[in-house]
Amino acid sequence: MNQPGFKPGRWEEIDDQKDQLIPSLKTLAGDGRAQATAVYDRGGPGVDRRKNPHKANAAAGLLTIWNNNGSLLFNNPAVRLGYPGFPHSEELIINWAVEKIDGLKQNIDGGIINLLIYSYTDVCPDCERDLPSVWLDKLRAASERKGGAVINLDVWDEKGGSFNHVIK
Repeated sequence: MNQPGFKPGRWEEIDDQKDQLIPSLKTLAGDGRAQATAVYDRGGPGVDRRKNPHKANAAAGLLTIWNNNGSLLFNNPAVRLGYPGFPHSEELIINWAVEKIDGLKQNIDGGIINLLIYSYTDVCPDCERDLPSVWLDKLRAASERKGGAVINLDVWDEKGGSFNHVIK
């Protein structure tokens, strides 16, 4: 996921970045779900039968954080599964990003935080409603604890065989 040549700033839908990152995140989410399904199907100790990955959504997120000098501080992906009756995968990616922002040793005052999320299934109406408000507020609060930064949140899913930009 470390894409050479990317510069601090928001990546744009029209850039080649979308064509590189969204399919990569889709693969990452699908692989994460497949791995969880294999573990679940094997059973054994430690498998939580309340969390059936056959019914779960997977989301993959890519979090990049730059400081105000343009130095890249963090650039990593994550996959989270959301199960029926538990927090959804998109919210779990937001929580992961908040933890990573809070864990930075550096102050990011004036920096840039980009979070790109790909949801393996359609983003549900409740999540679609909460992403630009409730969850963006969580990211803002984490950013402010580290001095404040510009935050860009982009969420994609796939409908009808083509990528859909849910939130930008």
